[in-house]
Amino acid sequence: MPFLKPRNPLRVRWLRLSLPAMGEQSAITLGGVALAMLHGRIGATTLAAVGAGDLIFILLQALFHMVSTGIFVVVARLCGGDNKDEARQAVNGAISVTALASTVLAVACFFLAPFIMRLSIGGGDAALHADATLYLKLVLLILPFSSVNLVADNALRSMGDMKTPFRTALTVNLLNLVLTFLFIYSPLRTQNPIVGICLSTVIIRTVECLYKFSIFLRGRNPLGLCYRPGRVRFDLLRRAFSIGWPAMLEMLVMQVGFVFAQRFMAALGVVALAGYQVANRIISIIYQPCSGIGMASGALAGNSIGAVRMADARFFGRDPLRHTAWVSALASAALFFAYMPLVRLFTDDPALIDAALTLRPWFIVTGWLVACANVGAWTIKGAGDTRTMFFISNAGLFLVRIVGYATAAYLFMEKGILLIGVFTMLDFIVRTSLIVWRVWRGKWMYVNV
Repeated sequence: MPFLKPRNPLRVRWLRLSLPAMGEQSAITLGGVALAMLHGRIGATTLAAVGAGDLIFILLQALFHMVSTGIFVVVARLCGGDNKDEARQAVNGAISVTALASTVLAVACFFLAPFIMRLSIGGGDAALHADATLYLKLVLLILPFSSVNLVADNALRSMGDMKTPFRTALTVNLLNLVLTFLFIYSPLRTQNPIVGICLSTVIIRTVECLYKFSIFLRGRNPLGLCYRPGRVRFDLLRRAFSIGWPAMLEMLVMQVGFVFAQRFMAALGVVALAGYQVANRIISIIYQPCSGIGMASGALAGNSIGAVRMADARFFGRDPLRHTAWVSALASAALFFAYMPLVRLFTDDPALIDAALTLRPWFIVTGWLVACANVGAWTIKGAGDTRTMFFISNAGLFLVRIVGYATAAYLFMEKGILLIGVFTMLDFIVRTSLIVWRVWRGKWMYVNV
């Protein structure tokens, strides 16, 4: 096994950088799983409504991946080439543009929320549509904060600061759990559980963003950047946008695909949609922490390319991916046996349990594939090869998953939930194979940004 080989200085470097990033992603994952368990105890409709609203929220936030991914690459390259003054100016402009654009988008979508949710999940289940619409309207209040936080986190990671996102993610997710429990189950609970869920999220995410903003406002970051709203270098922003727009388009098209997939799942009923949410939350325990390895390898690969150390960049592309394949395979095997007890923590509804269990074998394999894909994707994006990732990500989604989900919803409804699991796995077989092939070929290191 590769992780039993003698210590390599470069391996030690990416391991040290990835540990806090993995801690951050683990905190986010476990916090999300615990919250979903609290939601699931209310009922399948609430669980499905929150999942549907979150999908639209992520779709809107995908627009700002152009900024966050572009800044991640540009700042990593500039830091690697010791151009820290330009790196400061790039981050400064990115925060200003994101804050303004996300505020305008949030206001527009607030009034369009009923129409958006009708497109996403249809109007067949009135209770599901009402809850999902209310949830979306309330979480749109934090879209500006969440989008600025996305850019700030990627800027910190590209500077090599993985500890700050880890500390804030751990604190925020613990507090979110406490507040959600208070607003749903304690004497402080709101009349409508959806309001309680959103209230805790709005409070926590606002505080998180203000804290991250203070890091840049007061210069407490590796670059010593002191944020000033008027100081925008449009040439650096154009450079970041030229790198980031394929990443934005990748996320945008992919999330639109997920919306179509959700529409097809909704046609199978609330139980099928909620079962998918439960299974997806459980397998995120495998793949989400591995994103921390990808963040570290992407930042280090970008730094190495900026310093023209191509051999190091190649190592940071291949070695973390090799380790991820072994570790996530072991985690997947363990999760196969822990899956049933975890499902029972979400719900006691026999139909919902049966739906989630139907997905178990297919989603366990999918979790392993997604873990490997995430690490490889971060490396490729960290080098600025965002256009390749656009084509890879959407190839599996639209050529395999969407076609399969439509087949399940309209041709083989009695086997619908089973086919959802099969086609989700096939989607990531295609994606992961293409990503690993791209990383091993090494052409991502020579993309001109």
